[in-house]
Amino acid sequence: MKQIAQRSRPAPRFALGAALTGAALLLASCGGTMAGPGTEDTQPIILPGEQLGRIPGQITPFTVGQAASVKPEELNESAPVSATGSFDLGLPTVTSMTAKYSDLLFNATDVFGACSNVTTTAPDSLRLYPIATLKTDTGQPLTANASGSTTAKNWWFASQDASYTFQGECIGLGTVNATFNLKLGWNVLDVNYGGTVTSYTQVDAPTAPVEWRTGGLGSQRLNNALEPWKNSAAYRARQ
Repeated sequence: MKQIAQRSRPAPRFALGAALTGAALLLASCGGTMAGPGTEDTQPIILPGEQLGRIPGQITPFTVGQAASVKPEELNESAPVSATGSFDLGLPTVTSMTAKYSDLLFNATDVFGACSNVTTTAPDSLRLYPIATLKTDTGQPLTANASGSTTAKNWWFASQDASYTFQGECIGLGTVNATFNLKLGWNVLDVNYGGTVTSYTQVDAPTAPVEWRTGGLGSQRLNNALEPWKNSAAYRARQ
């Protein structure tokens, strides 16, 4: 008599589910995790020794409805503005600045714009990105300075730790004779725009809101010096 082979019957659904559950429990007991569909790690990559950047601010004076958000002119990062005019703007990480925004980075001498009689010890590999102003969603430019002051805060990104000096005669800035000790990531500077002489002082990153004003430095001549890098050939070439 011929025997007919029987087809194996599929396992019941509950058995398959139990098997998967058991596998998950076994994986968990070994310290592993099971990734859900479409999930990925979106946490920013922070490099060892990196100084993170943050701009805490208060628009002064401020009226309700004046602005809903603020951002640097060329970067995508923005921060909401509260009903009282305060904001807290997080700046890009080193990994983001050197990848996503790499085409915006300047050579160390370009941040001073168009200069003559330049003497510097800046390393050739150093790349910088300065922020001296922010813009609201309504197009208002903001400067981080107290009323009547000719000193404003700048946030400078540095692609590496670097100590160097810079001397030169620069359009808008006048005479510059500065020494920097920049750290990888974001550095905060107090820049005093004197008209004929501009000085740079490194300061600690602020933890309390800084005044950001719409009136600038009170003088069009000084306001023209706020972003000297816009006078550089490197900046004009990307416009």
